[in-house]
Amino acid sequence: MKKNGKPIDPAGFVIPAVLLVLWHLVTAAGMIPEYLFPGPAKLAAVFLDFVAGGLRLTPYAGAFWAHLWASMLRVLGGFGLAALAGLSLGLLTGRLTLARRLFDPFVHAVRAIPGIGWLPLTMVWFGIGEKTTVFLIALAAFFPIYINAAYGFQTIPLSLVRAGMVLGAGKWTLFTSVILPAAFPSILVGLRLGLSTA
Repeated sequence: MKKNGKPIDPAGFVIPAVLLVLWHLVTAAGMIPEYLFPGPAKLAAVFLDFVAGGLRLTPYAGAFWAHLWASMLRVLGGFGLAALAGLSLGLLTGRLTLARRLFDPFVHAVRAIPGIGWLPLTMVWFGIGEKTTVFLIALAAFFPIYINAAYGFQTIPLSLVRAGMVLGAGKWTLFTSVILPAAFPSILVGLRLGLSTA
């Protein structure tokens, strides 16, 4: 087997295999009660039942796909809101000095608040449910998207913009043909980081 073109070193499997065997021996001998620390075979059976159903080992048998779908909707909703807000504000602050002076300090001040600090406020604002979850996901994903978009739009070489203007590009053509492609690598990094955070 190969990973990134290099053969996988089998020595990397030794410690996980030893731990798995020890785990099995400790739980099979009854040294720890099963309700505190179930064995690997029981865990694998419950996991397979959670995904495929049929064995009815727990009340959640076969519920994996419904939970996965609900989680994906939350992540996509929060990421979509974060991308919309982050790219829009990033474009604004990256291209307009006044907007940067107005919004950038506020955004970085809000960014300094730990994510867990928003939980009580969002529960008061939105209650307990989907809106709170989507808001917290969007808030977490917003900052990397905004920072990278603002940086990408702000660091476009002036010579590129001037060259586009000299060649007769209007505002929309200049944006789509010069500004957006020049900022796109930073935007892509921000979207990738935002999605992983979401």
